[in-house]
Amino acid sequence: WLADHTIAGTVLLPGTAVLELAIVAAQHLGLAAVRELTLEQPISLSREQVVSLQLKAAGAGPDGARKLELYSRVQEGPWLRHASAVLARASAAQATLAELRSWPPAGAQAEDLAGFYGRLSEHGMSYGPAFQGLCELWRSAERVYGRVLAPEAVRGSADQYALQPALLDAALHTLLSGAVLAPGEVLLPFAWNGVELYAPGACELRVALEVTRAAGEDQDGGSVSVWIADGAGEPVA
Repeated sequence: WLADHTIAGTVLLPGTAVLELAIVAAQHLGLAAVRELTLEQPISLSREQVVSLQLKAAGAGPDGARKLELYSRVQEGPWLRHASAVLARASAAQATLAELRSWPPAGAQAEDLAGFYGRLSEHGMSYGPAFQGLCELWRSAERVYGRVLAPEAVRGSADQYALQPALLDAALHTLLSGAVLAPGEVLLPFAWNGVELYAPGACELRVALEVTRAAGEDQDGGSVSVWIADGAGEPVA
């Protein structure tokens, strides 16, 4: 399914897969949150080369947090760092959104997704079937909402992940529905903050996104707050 994440003609390990690695590393170390994660350079994949990954965690700080680094190497080449993160304890309360308990969200208006993935492909974001999980889109004055169903290629393995990366990636496509992109421009997540997983293995998601800083306001692009629930409206992340 990773081959379905092709950006500008190159298969890239999605940022959501890097986040998955960080979440699982946190769980392995007795922690529960990814306080921050920054992707420094992408990991490109091909069928001809073996790419090895390595996660390195530092010792715990005074608050129990640990720094994490992700490296890769091709064949027997040098190790290159691709991402750095801080893993931490969970916050005191779940960051839930009550409006996701009913569907569609009250007061939101449906938007047509016909041709959506074709339009993204024209901008170099060529998402194959495994990443085409966004099936409903709703918009209110404050937020945009999406419903995501695991495509057949990943449906049977969703419960093997904290949060299946193709499914989470499709949830973020909700944001692309209203984006005005220049020719050849792509929008990909490269930094995460305050990520907490409440329930693993979901194969259906309800997602709400709220732009907190629009793209173009600074050189780092925009930022968005994300709430995720399962198909019954129970909190996921």
